[in-house]
Amino acid sequence: MPKDNSDNFNDILENAKGKGNKNELGKYLMSKLSNEQNSELHRILNDDKALKDLLSTDRAKEILKKLTGEKDG
Repeated sequence: MPKDNSDNFNDILENAKGKGNKNELGKYLMSKLSNEQNSELHRILNDDKALKDLLSTDRAKEILKKLTGEKDG
């Protein structure tokens, strides 16, 4: 595990931007999760309230902007 998780996360985001389609992106991102993280993600994705709560966080919004290339303003 790298010393700084934000550096690791930024590397993952940069690599994710180069994926050609949603399936390729999804497979890449899922490959970066541990089995425990993968299980937790699936639990959240299958729980409408948990998913809504997760996606409404500032960090989730920031990540989605970086993945989609959206700029502020």
